[in-house]
Amino acid sequence: MNDVVVVGGGIAGLLSAARLVAQGAKVTLVTFGVGGLQLSHGGFDVLGYAPERVDRPFDVLDDFIAANPEHPYAVLGADAVRLGTDFASEFFGDRLVGNDGRNWLLPTAVGALRPTYLASPTMVNAEARAGHDPVVVVGLQQLKDFQAELIAGNLVKQQIPARAIVLDLPARTHEADASGLTYARAMDRADYRADFAGLSTLSEAQIKGAVLASEFRWLVNPAGMTKVEDFENSENGGALPGQEGDISLVANSKPGDLQVGGAVVQDYIQRISAVVVVQRVGKEFVGTRSVT
Repeated sequence: MNDVVVVGGGIAGLLSAARLVAQGAKVTLVTFGVGGLQLSHGGFDVLGYAPERVDRPFDVLDDFIAANPEHPYAVLGADAVRLGTDFASEFFGDRLVGNDGRNWLLPTAVGALRPTYLASPTMVNAEARAGHDPVVVVGLQQLKDFQAELIAGNLVKQQIPARAIVLDLPARTHEADASGLTYARAMDRADYRADFAGLSTLSEAQIKGAVLASEFRWLVNPAGMTKVEDFENSENGGALPGQEGDISLVANSKPGDLQVGGAVVQDYIQRISAVVVVQRVGKEFVGTRSVT
């Protein structure tokens, strides 16, 4: 016979069931499907706003409860919230990490900034604080629900330097509309991760190379008759005193290097998108494999 029936398979229901089991209770969890976990941002939130953004939630939790007696935190009480958060931290282990009592401030899939108390260690390097290093948002053409340009644009609006790169990188060959699960399965393989990282680096290098290729400089003969000041201050089509040849244009000769880089990128894409389909009795296993 069960001691407790927990209704709901979201993060609250799952953690409640787990904590009850840890205390020795016999628990039945009732849920319809997988719930909304697949739509979660992957963090564990504690008082992100009150109503302004909160940096250290437990420093202001008592005051928040006093001002909001109908809030669920008030029903639980500050001590229970702390105990629950401590249990979640212990339960998830190194899968979710804290920030010494502070909320992490992490970009979402639309480029908004969300405070969260526990976060995946794979995400915390993207914390958006003042003086943040420039961010490169890497998108995938086949992953339609992750718009890199939108994310980078919204980060820039919030004073986070960012730009987008979109890779044509299928998780399975000829698949134009992939899911996050498809890419997660591909990323479980070390060779796919290595090729993905290599392609991201090459694409970033191509962008930098394209900027470099568009640069030019003026070469000035220091013994010439033409004055640099006259040249800089002259209008388009205007006349200025001097001698032809004193100032010449020097363009960057990088197009050849960019063509080579583009060929390497295409080679990565061809290798990384090859697939192997293994048929088993009653079940189909689909995976990706790098082919050299």
